[in-house]
Amino acid sequence: MRASDLVVPREAREPGVLGRVGASLTPRRAGTQGAVYLLFVLTLVAFSIWAPSFATTSSLSNIARDAAPTVVVAVGMTFVIIAAEIDLSVASTISLSGLVGAVLLGEPGVPWPLAVLAALAIGAGVGLINGLLVGYLGVPSFLITLGTLQAVGAIALMATATLSQPITSSGFLDVFGPGSFLSVPLTVWWALCVVLVGGYVLHATKFGRWVYAVGDSRNAARYAGISKPRVLIGVFVIAGVLAGLTGVLLAGRTTSGDPTAGTDMELTAIAAVILGGTDLFGGSGLIIGTVVGSLFLTAIQIGLILLGASGQLQTLVTGVIIVCVVTMNALAKGTRKA
Repeated sequence: MRASDLVVPREAREPGVLGRVGASLTPRRAGTQGAVYLLFVLTLVAFSIWAPSFATTSSLSNIARDAAPTVVVAVGMTFVIIAAEIDLSVASTISLSGLVGAVLLGEPGVPWPLAVLAALAIGAGVGLINGLLVGYLGVPSFLITLGTLQAVGAIALMATATLSQPITSSGFLDVFGPGSFLSVPLTVWWALCVVLVGGYVLHATKFGRWVYAVGDSRNAARYAGISKPRVLIGVFVIAGVLAGLTGVLLAGRTTSGDPTAGTDMELTAIAAVILGGTDLFGGSGLIIGTVVGSLFLTAIQIGLILLGASGQLQTLVTGVIIVCVVTMNALAKGTRKA
């Protein structure tokens, strides 16, 4: 028996993407994820009946547009959680990246692509710091990213004295702004690109197999010669870059860099990933599930708004659904181990 057979989950060893997708789910876990997807469909149907305006093209476009930033940051979070880690710093990384991009766009002579690259570099830098401290020093990712969440957030607030930075660059707004292409919001196109690239990297590359392996069994991964620190640095940098891109997208959509733009987005991203069926303890998960989880959360919020529900009720309903899904996933995992 090869070492890789002991280490890498079967979903990461299948030669084809479809094989990996099918193999990533045991019958019980497949049933759990299937139940989540069914609940998502039933939710759409229910809101369409209770609030007829929900099923309009405008509302569906709003769901896709509002879910797009969550999808982008949640794809990065999917890598981190599959590796059995967590990243709370994405919220403040979103805020600082978007703000830095907006400030640079306001400087004469700075081309907008350079401002975007600087925003992404901010995200990569935060992710690199997280990855180095977690990967090589072994400090729990919850504690490290909680610290960087606070530190980076404070930098964002101090950078412009808590003030937003307006964006007037037409070139930037043509690519990242609130407009659309082929009647589809620009943010949705960016989210689609991230999903396709992220899905390929996670499900069809050696690095993706390593991520599954590290999340599934650290010891077995080490015996197979997989460098846990390098994998963790990789997933945190990916999460940081995608958080930076999310900051750029939010800045473009609102035409301003806001030092608080990413507030609570770390929780939204984690919720989307877990709703999509990714195991909170690592080793299992799919990008497509994260997309469904993001759309699910956004559909609930917009549906409840159309029904006139208060913000507190929206939070309550979302929380109850997350608890139910996490409980189902835990039961499925317990059944597999039994």
